[in-house]
Amino acid sequence: MPRMTKPAPRAVTVDAPHNVEAERAVIGACLIADAFPLVSGTLTPPDFFLLKHQYIWSVINDLHRAGQPVEVLAVHTRLAELRLTEAVPVAYLVEVLNATPSAANVEFYARVVKNASQRRALMHAADAMKALAMDEQRPTDAVLSEASGMLTRLIVPDERASVPYAAAAETVMAAFLDDMEAVSDGRAPQTAGLPSGLPTLTRAIGGYIAGHLGVIAANTGEGKSAFMVQEAVHLARRGVRVLYVNLEMTAADQAERIITQESGLSMRAMRARGAPNPHDLRKVMHAHNEIKAIPLIFHDGSFMSLPQLEAVIASHVARHHVEIVFVDYLTLITSPTGGTASTADNIAEKAATVKNLAKKYAVPIVTAAQMNRTTAQNPSVRPSMHWIQGSAGIAQNADWVGIIHRPDYREDPAEREAVEDAHLILGKVRHGAPATIDLLWLSEFAKFAEKDLRRA
Repeated sequence: MPRMTKPAPRAVTVDAPHNVEAERAVIGACLIADAFPLVSGTLTPPDFFLLKHQYIWSVINDLHRAGQPVEVLAVHTRLAELRLTEAVPVAYLVEVLNATPSAANVEFYARVVKNASQRRALMHAADAMKALAMDEQRPTDAVLSEASGMLTRLIVPDERASVPYAAAAETVMAAFLDDMEAVSDGRAPQTAGLPSGLPTLTRAIGGYIAGHLGVIAANTGEGKSAFMVQEAVHLARRGVRVLYVNLEMTAADQAERIITQESGLSMRAMRARGAPNPHDLRKVMHAHNEIKAIPLIFHDGSFMSLPQLEAVIASHVARHHVEIVFVDYLTLITSPTGGTASTADNIAEKAATVKNLAKKYAVPIVTAAQMNRTTAQNPSVRPSMHWIQGSAGIAQNADWVGIIHRPDYREDPAEREAVEDAHLILGKVRHGAPATIDLLWLSEFAKFAEKDLRRA
């Protein structure tokens, strides 16, 4: 049998969150019915408040891994080998066994124990963060980063935080062939990712794929945020759980844009002074009632650091099981040295980190990037990848990059056409070919509509 490492005692106070009766119920259920497999993925020794319960749980875990029966005699024998019978006498094991009438509710009691453990861990983290905050010799960014990491480790379950770095080639190839067969016989969709609201974009990039980073670039005012909001709502309407991290616009601005896109009521009518007419009000209420029911979460913030962004994503993945994340937008994430500097190295670091977050939390992430300011001076010229701020770092880390181009764009809203030609130029597609999707920009409703796809 493998040698057991005794759980290291942790400093706890009697008034720390705990439930000894629930701990006894879990242990007793394992002793009378070997219920350990039902809760082994939920509890670890440090989750127990009493040290003797930590010892017992470690022994039960050892016995189960060794294929031996989990019963009082076997647990006592193993405790004796470890010289722990003084801490856990056999009489205590018998007492716990006799006090447990059934193993039927073991999973419920395991959750009670786990919840108390998490609250104790939060207390320890709070104490540690207080000590960090009091240490004036450490840079504030380093303190915030370490504190954010503490919270992330509390929020994200262990099984999600541990990434399998190695897999046999045979296993990888078998999984790939299984996926191909599933597509071939109709058991799986032909695209690997979540479908875009633009069918040709789905075909061009394979959909929004878990672990992939997509970037939408445009000049200021040409619709990169509108595009992402439109896609977020489309996916949420299909039942996809969506997180939209908003670093630029206010929640009120986003609400207005969504209502405009979904109600068919123009931006001009939405912003008109005076009471809306009953017909327009009905449109707004209908759109509101539909949108409020979809699984779309907005997280508003400004000057968010990369560790803070990870904490937000980790929290919503763990709590709400979000399936795709939109970040609006990349340059507004603060750098480790502070500020939102847009140097090439700075943007490359942000793009690499956001790509790693997509892989770590197994979700597609779509973010926006800004074009160089000089490109806005001549909107009629077709833009290319190198016009994007930090283009080298973005091209290296993104799985696909789309540039929104509106050749007839005018800064003055009064000079804009109600319907404009627009293009989504896919300058990079890691698993496909560059392409251009021809669109229409519906300025009254701040949304895009698709025309067709042509190869670049």
